[in-house]
Amino acid sequence: MEKKSAKSCNSRVFVSLLLFYTLMVLIISSVVLYIMPYGRVAYWSGWRLLGLSKDQWEAVHVISGIGMVILAVWHTILNWKPLKNYLVKMESLVSAVVVVICTAATIAGLPPFSTIINIEQEIKKSWERRLPAAPLPHAELMTLKELCLKDDIPLQTVLSVLHQNGISASPDETLKEIAENNHLTPAMVYNLIKRAVRRTYTTGMRVGFGRMTLKEACLMNGLTVDECIEKLQKKGIVALPDETLRSIAAKNGVLPRDIVAMIPQ
Repeated sequence: MEKKSAKSCNSRVFVSLLLFYTLMVLIISSVVLYIMPYGRVAYWSGWRLLGLSKDQWEAVHVISGIGMVILAVWHTILNWKPLKNYLVKMESLVSAVVVVICTAATIAGLPPFSTIINIEQEIKKSWERRLPAAPLPHAELMTLKELCLKDDIPLQTVLSVLHQNGISASPDETLKEIAENNHLTPAMVYNLIKRAVRRTYTTGMRVGFGRMTLKEACLMNGLTVDECIEKLQKKGIVALPDETLRSIAAKNGVLPRDIVAMIPQ
C-alpha cells in the first residue's frame, strides 16, 4: 500500500514539475510573441531574439502550449478526487464567472484588455521605425525572377552580381531562401541587388541623362516609378514612366540633370 502511495506521489510530483517548467517556457514565448514585430518586418529584416527567429519562437510557443494541454489532462486525472471536491464549492462558480467575464470583455474589446492589445500593436509598430522596410508586403517570398520582372531588372545581371559576391542563388529561389542559404537577411540581398543595378545604370549614363527614361532613373536611385512620379509632382513636374528625361525636361522648362537631381530628394 505504501509503495502504491509513493508511486502515486512521485507521479504527481513529476507531472507538477513538468507543468511548472512547461509553463515557464510558455510564459517566455508569450512575452516574445507579444513584443515581436509583424511578420512582414521580422522576415524581411531577419529579426531574432536570443538567437531564435520569429518562426522558431512561434514553434516553441505552439509546442509548449500543446504540452500544457497534455500535462493538464494528466494532472487532472492524478488529482481528480480533490479537484472534484473543489468543483462543488462556491470558489469554483466564482472562478468560472471571472474567466467568462474576462473572455467576453476581451472579445468585446473592453478595457483593460483592449489597452493590453493596443500596447502590443504599438510595440509591434515601433519595430517598423527601427528595422528596414520591405519594398512591398512579404517581398521576401518573391522569387528572384519575379523581382527582376517587377522592377524591370536584367535577371542575368543580378545573378552575375550575386555570384561575384559569393552568394549562391537561382532564378526560382525566393529572397528568403537565398538569404537563409547564405546566412544573410532578405533586406541584405535586396540592397546588394539595388546597389549593383544602380552601379550598372550609373556606368551606362555616359551617353547622357537625356536619353534615360524616367523608369531607368528611378531604378538608378533604388525607387519605384510611383515614388519618383510622386516626388516630381510635388515639384510641379509632370512625367510618364517611359518618357525620356530630355522629353520631360523640355515640356517642364528644366534640364534633364535637374530632373535627376529632384528624384532622390
